[in-house]
Amino acid sequence: MQQQGDWYALGQALKGLRTTRDFKQKEVIDRSGERMGERTLRAYEKGEQCPSRDRLLRLLIRSFEVKNLAELNRHLRMVGYAVLNDGDAEKLGLHSAAPRVDRDGHTTPLGFPADFRIEVSTLIVTDGQGREIWRHQFPTRLAESAYEQAGAIKKCTFVDIDGDGGLETLFVCWPINFGSVGATLICFAEDGTIKWQFVPGKTIRDTRQEYRPPYFISNVQPVPVPQLSLRILVSSNHYLHNPNQIAMLDTSGRLVSEYWHSGHLLSVVHTDLNGDGVEEILLAGVNNGYRQATMVIFDPRYVSGASSQPGRQIFGFPTGTEKTIVLFPKTCLAKNAPYNRAIDLRVTVGGRIMLVVAEGVSESENPGLMIYELDFGLNVISARPDSHFQESHRVFEEKGLLDHSWTEEEVEQLRRDVIVKGRL
Repeated sequence: MQQQGDWYALGQALKGLRTTRDFKQKEVIDRSGERMGERTLRAYEKGEQCPSRDRLLRLLIRSFEVKNLAELNRHLRMVGYAVLNDGDAEKLGLHSAAPRVDRDGHTTPLGFPADFRIEVSTLIVTDGQGREIWRHQFPTRLAESAYEQAGAIKKCTFVDIDGDGGLETLFVCWPINFGSVGATLICFAEDGTIKWQFVPGKTIRDTRQEYRPPYFISNVQPVPVPQLSLRILVSSNHYLHNPNQIAMLDTSGRLVSEYWHSGHLLSVVHTDLNGDGVEEILLAGVNNGYRQATMVIFDPRYVSGASSQPGRQIFGFPTGTEKTIVLFPKTCLAKNAPYNRAIDLRVTVGGRIMLVVAEGVSESENPGLMIYELDFGLNVISARPDSHFQESHRVFEEKGLLDHSWTEEEVEQLRRDVIVKGRL
């Protein structure tokens, strides 16, 4: 047995497991099947006592459903207990990161985390060949639809955040009751243990009202920053209204700076626009004050303050540090809509910024898309409607809702009406 100081480290780890799962102490005891009082569990969590090896394993496996061999051994090592081997793991039905054996008896080491899937309340991380590396069970069911198709890459990414050669998993926990509790960003170590968590948003006010949590995380992006190695950008929007937080975290999950914007910013990319070796952050969405689709550009070293918008000023923050703000005009199809909105943002291998603007406020009320192409100097190279837009325009003409036909002159006018404020 090690010194009592190591009991405290174990106690904090056990307390972290309990609070992460939002368990009461009685619930932990009941799930473990152990005959002990809540006072004893409190003593364990304070580091005043240390559970026996068997009791510790029952707490970890039964109460907290820790099934990963590496994670169990990490807790055992804290207090000098003998670790589990692969034979123990097999007997206990645990998940080991040991090499797999194929039909010919050859061992194939597992690869790095590359993909994931959701099964009810469980996150399962797999390597490039689809083999399970580790799994983590949450206390509540996850909203599986949040991780489908395009949303998946925004809510789970694999990156070496601390430069040790291993890949961490940045996962947005989106529970089935997200409308009540919001979303949380969780950083898992390569072996599936939780390194840290970040809960976005807070209570803020603007010229209209107060906004209280929860917040939904729409995008997570690791962003390289010169002399700072890496920042983790988290874009989150209020669960009912327009405020959007851009949080910049360090590799330990600490909030370094934040920027607040009136209007959702759901698309994020980063690239070096001006060739100075610093990758700018590009965010696209809606500017609620101007009621227009927007793209906001930052130097990743300076992301703070609040956007300046007519009638939508967020209080308690200095002026935003945006390098550039781009506003995209509403077309004739959106003249009666509250706003148009940028729904997709990409940087092409040819050095172009492609931004897609929906001319309606929702998918069910969207008459079509305008697709803008800009160069890295933010000059608008082209603006063109998609086929749905052109068909909607024709239908609106037939119904007498529009008094003109769609022409190339109107396209050129939209291109000229794109507003660029600031400079790179």
